[in-house]
Amino acid sequence: MRSDTLDRFLWDLAARVPAPGGGATAGLHLAQAAALLGMVARHTDGERYAEHADAVLDIRNRADALRITGLGLAEDDARAFGAVGAAYTPPRDTEEAERTRTTAIAPPHWSRRDGSRRRSSAPRSRWSTSPSGCGRSATPT
Repeated sequence: MRSDTLDRFLWDLAARVPAPGGGATAGLHLAQAAALLGMVARHTDGERYAEHADAVLDIRNRADALRITGLGLAEDDARAFGAVGAAYTPPRDTEEAERTRTTAIAPPHWSRRDGSRRRSSAPRSRWSTSPSGCGRSATPT
């Protein structure tokens, strides 16, 4: 993704493929916002801003780190969602294949060993998974 052109990314985003999607786009937006902040910090130099030089340098360095983080998150999301798509791909022609597929796509907080939908005893993350297993709820746990 880092070496793709903007045109390539947008074509991939518009395509009927699992990734890139919203998560990759959010990571890219973070990287863009951080790049803009870094640009402003680089324009905030010279005598006029001398008394704030340390703060500006800190902001510039943090913005550069966030830009790299945003791109990394975008790439991680595209890879992870590609794996989700692959998990949905296996055939369902036998009971064994169906069980394998169901296990692969089950949300991490559900136990489906016996086919039921009961909560597992695994510790919950800081953010609770929505009941549908399709994302994160808006409130931390």
